[in-house]
Amino acid sequence: DGLLFLPYGCMVDHFQHIIYDNPDLTPAERHDVWKDLEEQYQPFIKYDDDHPFHAGGGAWMKKDHIFTTPFYYIDYCLAHICALQLWDESRTDMRSALDKYNRLCAAGGTGTFLELIKDAGLESPFDVKVIKKLAFSVCDFLNL
Repeated sequence: DGLLFLPYGCMVDHFQHIIYDNPDLTPAERHDVWKDLEEQYQPFIKYDDDHPFHAGGGAWMKKDHIFTTPFYYIDYCLAHICALQLWDESRTDMRSALDKYNRLCAAGGTGTFLELIKDAGLESPFDVKVIKKLAFSVCDFLNL
């Protein structure tokens, strides 16, 4: 479930950028944006006849973060990618992974997100190479 969450979380963030950059979009246009993003980020989602509202692009409305805490949802993805880095390292060097985790926790909120993860020895979750490396590690672990 965690791996499937990453594209969904990124899709929520992408959707927010579009709708907040275009505040005059009609409800129907917002639904169309969501449908287009679902095709891009979650092509495996297929709605049956029992879910016409979701099939019509209304599924974004069930995510209250979009209304209550805009642009917060991506934080879950960033944290997940950092956690995957620790998991990946723990497969070969548990002590090092724990040391990085402890450094990150000890630092608390003493710096920016990128400063904190760098000081802990983690790589930026915004780096495509990091995500690609983790994808290969997960595939290797799952024998895919």
